[in-house]
Amino acid sequence: VLGSGKFPFIFGGDGASFLFSPTQVEKGKNALLEVKNSALKKYQIELRILMVPLSEIKKNDLTVKVAKLQLAGEQCVAKFSGGGVAWCE
Repeated sequence: VLGSGKFPFIFGGDGASFLFSPTQVEKGKNALLEVKNSALKKYQIELRILMVPLSEIKKNDLTVKVAKLQLAGEQCVAKFSGGGVAWCE
């Protein structure tokens, strides 16, 4: 929905974390709800989705720092620090 490589994300354990810019929030929310509804309808799996504004993270004296780690060629992965993503999880 947002295009490949247009936003930072990580997959870990049994979940994933995505960072959307303010202009991407509505599209991102709709895409996540589509995945949630599809998983329930097709596989009877109930996914949990949580969206947390950065302002809420900052209220808890945390932040989200993002780094882009380049792998081979043009492949990149995101790295998050600052405690904000872990707090959301």
